[in-house]
Amino acid sequence: MRRLVSVLVAAAVFAGCSGPASTAKPSTQAPATVAPASPTAAVPTDTAVRHFPDGSIPAGTYSFLNGIGTFDVPSGWEGCCDGFAVLKSDFAAMAFENITEVVVYADSCHWKTGPNPEPKDAKEAAAAFSAQKGHQGTPAEQVTVAGLAGWHVRLTVPADQPTTGSSDDLQFTGCDNGQFASWGIKPGDGLPSRFQQGPSQIDDLYIVDVGDQTVVLDVVSDPKIAASTKAELDAMLASVKFD
Repeated sequence: MRRLVSVLVAAAVFAGCSGPASTAKPSTQAPATVAPASPTAAVPTDTAVRHFPDGSIPAGTYSFLNGIGTFDVPSGWEGCCDGFAVLKSDFAAMAFENITEVVVYADSCHWKTGPNPEPKDAKEAAAAFSAQKGHQGTPAEQVTVAGLAGWHVRLTVPADQPTTGSSDDLQFTGCDNGQFASWGIKPGDGLPSRFQQGPSQIDDLYIVDVGDQTVVLDVVSDPKIAASTKAELDAMLASVKFD
């Protein structure tokens, strides 16, 4: 199962987070376009395209989801979870998933309770995420990613969402399996493919139909994220190209 753990858990940034959830809102203009990379962002030093492994990776251009697209990774990031995400220790990540056969949970805490929507395309997926109970989803907004029309939804775990346990085994109190979840892949094993790591976590979902597949780019951050790291996330998103 693909879950953002490893570096995110080791950093333990969310263990003591009690500040308010981010109030930043995405642009309301439609269609919006993902801005080009900032000229001050780290520039990849290796132009060879390849799959990124788990662990430390050099700056360069990497493919994702079996070559459906590429993106540029600056220095200081790590691969994770069999090519599912790149991470940084101060709780930041960019993750990728093919959600063509996705189940969007109606309730992120009580995700075993249905009926859970099974969207057929990016627009339906965005609407389902926006309506997901518990996640404070923003209205679905039209965007353009790598020249393709898509949708953006920001999901935020409430800052006051109760949790128990240590940072390396954090449990969401009262939630199914102790998990605060976004989606599962069907038929799967009935467990979430994507769940969150702690209160106040932000997942900016960019959902795009690429041919007959629906792809989500999940930009993970936290209200306390360093400005330089946020700039690197923005640059990675802006560098995405679909083959």
